Amino acid sequence: MASTTMNGMKFRTKFLDKLSKTGVSMNVIEMAFDFAFDMEENSFFWLLWKLSFDDSREKALGQLGLTTDDSYVNVGMELIPIELVMPLRNELRYQYQLKHKDFLSGYASNYEELYNAMDEDIILTAGICKRLYKYIKTHRNVDDRNRVIFLLKSSSKENFVFGSLKELGFTSAEAEVLFPKADVIASVFKEMASKDAEYEKYLASIGTPMTYKPFDILDDYVVMHNLTNVPDEDEEPSQEEEEESYDDYQQLTASVVLENIKILKKFFGVVDGLDAADIDPFEVLEKEDKIRSLISSFEQLS
Repeated sequence: MASTTMNGMKFRTKFLDKLSKTGVSMNVIEMAFDFAFDMEENSFFWLLWKLSFDDSREKALGQLGLTTDDSYVNVGMELIPIELVMPLRNELRYQYQLKHKDFLSGYASNYEELYNAMDEDIILTAGICKRLYKYIKTHRNVDDRNRVIFLLKSSSKENFVFGSLKELGFTSAEAEVLFPKADVIASVFKEMASKDAEYEKYLASIGTPMTYKPFDILDDYVVMHNLTNVPDEDEEPSQEEEEESYDDYQQLTASVVLENIKILKKFFGVVDGLDAADIDPFEVLEKEDKIRSLISSFEQLS
């Protein structure tokens, strides 16, 4: 049985049961869900990921206007007990998936062994896969990949935590959680690398070498699908164009910030999502036209 909130959302009974024991008001929870659901999908996913680990939990809660630290209450954050964080994370994922059926689809079935090893935690499963995939796409050297596999299979926790996982982009807190699943992660990494090698052979067979520099990953995709109208990487805006781009903006005063709190929080949510994905927000802004054009071309294929 579920309960309907003011905005029409139906929370699951198991979440409501935990919520009722904390004394946290439904209005606070609804506010948090509103903030979360205003995010774009990638930012929302990495918010869920951050909620899963000790070293990033508080930063993620801050994006929702929440905290487990009572010293932050005076700056407008709503206090929740730490034992509510994971139930909140899981309910956020569940409610989001009701509206976005394809969210995280495929991870459980395609990486069943990892999904089971992570106690059927789809958020951790997807996050691990995303990190492994990114490493493979940005590290073409086979020796680098083999070294990671060797360290993942090491019986030394120090090698695993401070060697392979830091190399793959995980934090120490994340590594502490993932350490017991080292063998499974190594197996998934090896499978991904093998499939990528097959893809590289395919590109070579059609005369498209896979060499990775900034934007080459995007360029390979463009070549494969015969996309057009993608700007030249070397095109730079003139000084006049850069100056004109700021002419129509109002000065960012305190009053302007207060008038636009909601949209600014959404903006910072996107920035945090880019940061979690190791994407430089400034580079995104600098290459906005190229990225917009690529996305537009990609959508033409859908």
